[in-house]
Amino acid sequence: MQRSIVCRLFLVFVLIAAGRARAPAATARPVTLEVLCKHADRILLGDVLSAKNETLLVGRRRIPVVTYRIRVVDALKGKLGEDPGSREVEMQLPARPGAAPSGSGILTYIPGAPRLETGNRYLLLVAPPSALGCSLTVGLGQGCFRVIGSGESAAALNEFGNAGLLETDRHEQPRRGPIRYSRLAERIRETVRKEAGE
Repeated sequence: MQRSIVCRLFLVFVLIAAGRARAPAATARPVTLEVLCKHADRILLGDVLSAKNETLLVGRRRIPVVTYRIRVVDALKGKLGEDPGSREVEMQLPARPGAAPSGSGILTYIPGAPRLETGNRYLLLVAPPSALGCSLTVGLGQGCFRVIGSGESAAALNEFGNAGLLETDRHEQPRRGPIRYSRLAERIRETVRKEAGE
């Protein structure tokens, strides 16, 4: 009986600790599109062609990553890659939980990091790559927009539901919901031009 109570208390403690460990990513404050653009090294609209689980050798340890091959539909900021004529880029993101070799002792997943799905279209605001070559979207899920539909009806939604994205008044409640891709792309181009001093 006493052992059962101890086990239950331990389980409650583990669940509380796990919830607190994820809280910072889940409760991150939404930022505006201007902030996301400012910190992005590259901004692109692309279709995910493939996703491949791989590992990076760091010292003696292997860190699991997912390498995405993306066909670029529209480049809004930055250099796409080494070959200026290429319309495909590769992007490595830290792998999701469960992909780490057991006992590695390395945090290989960043809570809030987006996971892209093959066949889907995304607008990605990509931060500069790390020393290992891994990339993340700016603001984690805030810089990753799933684009649904095509043409003028295409809409974009990030993992924060676009909360606070186009806000100008800090006292206003953040709006949520999809935004027309054409409107979002124009705002990004406008912001990038201002950044460049044009």
